[in-house]
Amino acid sequence: MDVQSDGQNAAQEKAVITWLQQNAIPVQHVEAGNGFSDLQPLKQVLKDVKVVGLGETTHGTREIFQMKHRLVKFLVTEMGFNTFTIEASFSACQPINDYILYGKGDRATVLTGQWYVVWDTEEFSDMLDWLRAYNQGVPDEKKVKFHGLDVTRNEIGREAVLGYLRKVTPGRFSVTGTLFEALTREEAKWPMRIDEETKKNTLATAAAVTRGY
Repeated sequence: MDVQSDGQNAAQEKAVITWLQQNAIPVQHVEAGNGFSDLQPLKQVLKDVKVVGLGETTHGTREIFQMKHRLVKFLVTEMGFNTFTIEASFSACQPINDYILYGKGDRATVLTGQWYVVWDTEEFSDMLDWLRAYNQGVPDEKKVKFHGLDVTRNEIGREAVLGYLRKVTPGRFSVTGTLFEALTREEAKWPMRIDEETKKNTLATAAAVTRGY
């Protein structure tokens, strides 16, 4: 037995516990709607911070997203944050943004439409309802925007690009459409890896699209 190593580990563990005891902020409630008295110390911790990351030990756990909802409400109403970004498709989250900003669409449809099943939950729905209600009562500069940051599930984005090309530069519509068809087929195979032959053909089509720009 390495006595010295065990002693070092015990000292390090004690130091971590001591730090946590001195710096941890006790949380009294998980669900939103219980005020923010216990979260007030976060104002000092997050002073001058522009981006706050809200992680999770598991995707889709009820209590984790209830707490995330509560923290989002705190950050928006108490600290002036106005953008929420999540691990989901950028283009597929645009309908969610339209829903909470402008009241467009149906909540169940836009939520399911982002394709990531672990976000398609009652807890996430509750947060969207709150964001929509909040946005209806504040001026434009305080409204909260919703964005995805992933590059998967790009049907909405591809359709928007093709619609633009059809109007502005019809000559590029066909070759771009061919590329998008290939991307759509490969996206449907997720999470399978793209094979080398498909990769080669897709890159060649992409080169044809960009040629001349």
